[in-house]
Amino acid sequence: MKVIFMRRFLKILGALLLGIIVILGILWNVSLQQLQNLTVQHTDTPTLFIPGDDSNWTSFGPMADRFENYSLAKERMIVHVADNGHLDIKQLGPLTDNPLILVYFDDSTHAKKEAPQLKKILTYLHDKHNISAVNLVSHSSGGDVCFNYLTDQPLKNVHVAKWITIADNFPDSVTNGKTLPKGLKILNIAGNISWAHGDLVVSTDEAKQLKAFAEKQGIFYQDHIFNGTIFTAYHSMLHQNAKVDRWIAQFLFN
Repeated sequence: MKVIFMRRFLKILGALLLGIIVILGILWNVSLQQLQNLTVQHTDTPTLFIPGDDSNWTSFGPMADRFENYSLAKERMIVHVADNGHLDIKQLGPLTDNPLILVYFDDSTHAKKEAPQLKKILTYLHDKHNISAVNLVSHSSGGDVCFNYLTDQPLKNVHVAKWITIADNFPDSVTNGKTLPKGLKILNIAGNISWAHGDLVVSTDEAKQLKAFAEKQGIFYQDHIFNGTIFTAYHSMLHQNAKVDRWIAQFLFN
């Protein structure tokens, strides 16, 4: 009897798990419809993706793939930054057609160390590819990397046109004496699970600390709060989200 009961239980459990997988797959495919009819402008301004702590391809790689699959942009370069700052650069194509650049730091837990390394990447892009303007997209502590770079003597010959930051609390943004470059446009995206008042790592109030800092300096600022479940609005799920993809593509390319 116990064996029969266990077999039935496993069959029911298997059916439930299969049903959940199918439902999640259907919901994901439905969400991707937000990208199907999206039309964007195409330029040669590169967009660099700056991930957070302990990052890897899963941080922004899938987003870059979705942008390419829906003809929104092209993944053109991968940059690995060694602990000593050495750049290992893999070029995948010409820096054209909304080019995307994925950046990976070997030491990805020290934002103040990574900021000069980001500056080194931008110097390379200027000197090697004659790039004079870029966009930045960051997640979590990658936002601190971008913030530290932007407020600590950024390059004058490489203008950061737009910066999209996802799920960061900006602990340094209230520091006196720091200024953002003129002409910068910011989109700040945060997640909100209703009962958590945030994404379980960063609260929505913390994420919005950047607003007053930017607006006080006359910097264009916009924010979007994604309200969802733990499967869609959790800290590390925000860059695996088709609606967030759409917000990012519209802000970057239109």
